[in-house]
Order: sequence, then C-alpha cells, then structure tokens
Amino acid sequence: MTTVGYGDIIPNTGWETVIAVIGMIIGGFVFALVVGSLSELSKRSNPGDLVREEKYGLVAAMLHQGAAKSVDPALARRIRAYWSNYYQKRTAMDFLNFIKGCPPDLRDELAYQLHWIDGGERGKTEAGLLAKIPFFTGLDSLSSIYICSKMRSITALPVTAEADGSRSNLIMVEGTRAEEMYIIIEVEVEAEGGKSIVLEKDGAELGRLGFGDFFGELAALLPATMKRHRTRTRTAYATSQTHLGMLTHDDLLQLCAERSEIADVVVPYVNAIAASLPPVVVADDKRDSSQSQSKLSQQDKDEGAEQEVPSGPVLSEYDIHPVLKAIQPTLSDFDTRLKAIDEKLDKLLLAAK
Repeated sequence: MTTVGYGDIIPNTGWETVIAVIGMIIGGFVFALVVGSLSELSKRSNPGDLVREEKYGLVAAMLHQGAAKSVDPALARRIRAYWSNYYQKRTAMDFLNFIKGCPPDLRDELAYQLHWIDGGERGKTEAGLLAKIPFFTGLDSLSSIYICSKMRSITALPVTAEADGSRSNLIMVEGTRAEEMYIIIEVEVEAEGGKSIVLEKDGAELGRLGFGDFFGELAALLPATMKRHRTRTRTAYATSQTHLGMLTHDDLLQLCAERSEIADVVVPYVNAIAASLPPVVVADDKRDSSQSQSKLSQQDKDEGAEQEVPSGPVLSEYDIHPVLKAIQPTLSDFDTRLKAIDEKLDKLLLAAK
C-alpha cells in the first residue's frame, strides 16, 4: 500500500487519500516494529557480545581521558589489541564467581568437562590441566578452579624465520627476565605426537611439550628479591598454533592470599627452590658472548646495581601483600575469641536443657 510504483493506481478522492495516508502510517509502524524485534532478538541470542562490547568500550574511553590522552597512539593500539584478544579468548564476565555459585556437584562436573580437574572421582582416567605441575599437586577441586580461572589465555603462533636469520613468534627467549609461566591447554593444529612446544638451550633442542606440560615456572614462583634467578634459561616456541594459559608472579600471590590451601602447597615448593639455588647465576663462556647475555647486561644497566641473592631458604613466608600480613594477627585473635563464644553458647544451651 505504501510502495512507490508507476503511479497507475493513485487516490483520486478525499476518502481514498485518507485511507492511503492511514495505510502508510500503519505500514511504517509495523515495519519498524518488526525490524526492532529482530534487532532485539539478535542481541539476546549472544548476551556475551554485549558485555564484551561494553568492556571494550570502557578500555577505549579510558585511553581518551585524563592522563591517558598523552599516551602514544601506537601504544594505545597495542593496549586495545591486547584487551580485544583477551575478551575474545576469555569471557568478559566473572566466570569464577559464576562457577563458584553452582552447587558442588555441578561445579565439579563443569570443571571436569573444562579439563580443570581430574576425572578420578568419576571413575575416569582423564587427567586435569594441573596434574603435571608439582607445586599444584594434591589441591582440592575448588583450588584448582581458582587457579585455572585466573589464567590468562593466549595463542602461540608457529615460529617463523626472518630473512636476516632471526625468528619471530618466540614465546620466551633465553637470557631475558620475566615473571610469567605457561601451561599448554590445547594444540589447535595436529602436531607431531601431540607436542607442539619446543624448548631450546644454546640453540640445541632439549625436548617437546604437550597438553598439561608447563615451562618458565621459576620466573613466576620466585619473589622480586631474586631477580637474577628469574632469568629465562630456555628458549621456547610453537611448531603449530597452540592455546596456552599464563600465570604471572602477581597471580600466584593473589591465589595464595585468596586460598590458604594453595599457599600450603606453593610456599614449601618455593622455599625448597630458594634453598637449592646458588648465590648468583654464573654464565658459561658461550653465553658470555651470546646475544642473550648482552640483553641481560643491558637489563642490569637499566635496573641499576643489584645486591647478590644469598642461597638458602630466604622465604620464611610467601610474599603475600603487606596489608594481609598486617591484619593476620587480628584475624587469628578474632577466630580465638569466636571459638570461645561458641563454647560458652554450647554450655548455656546444655544448661538450659
């Protein structure tokens, strides 16, 4: 009724004109209603996209306000690219609180299907993601869920050789300092024997890693006071596209603060490592002349002179946030008083009976 045609059918009388106008109004309203409903349905079909767009919009807004206005455009693009990849590979919503809110049986079943925990309690042989990591061995299901949900998800692309002989897409480089460790979650493209991560030392291949294997753990475990021992001793790269989980030193600190069960396992392991490490890292002659050693020397210059780290158990406690250390005595005293009150209440209840 509202389509503009050849003009061979047109309103000729007043009533015909009124009817045509009413038809146009009704037709336009119905069309707008249908299009709006379809648009709303498309949004509801994937609510995660709405949350992701909102989070990404906040990142863009932060980079255009206040002191961030002076940030170099190239750096701003890198930051936006990082968060875009982060929200694509990892949900923008709080998945930890979501899974914690489920009943224990549903929570553990979901964690099992995500390969976060072992299948032993279900009579299955599949090992969880943390099964091969000695400083996470023996943890309860909820602690494993905490750790796996804390991981940042990254994609390691296959290594490529450049025209000048150098290589790109390296995951970590021997001789550099860092604070991240990596866990292999999934090999997206079939690799030889299911192992797609290669470890090298001084240019020689040491071995290959597959699902559940980990590397670079010293950089994440050791505290900042042991910088010289947090230097990469291996080079790692992927032969095919691989999905990795990444934990930083700060992540481990936060996990230990949130779950005492995790601290009970990690702290002794860290202390054992600290006790076994030599006072200083001594480089051999080959590494003295290598490019990695020159990078390390440059880092020493940039960071200034450092004191030598003594060997022995230098960590009497794990390096938990100082605020948590400060309130720990108060919390212990509170627990003692609470237990005393409970005992008195029990005695009063028994006397009343």
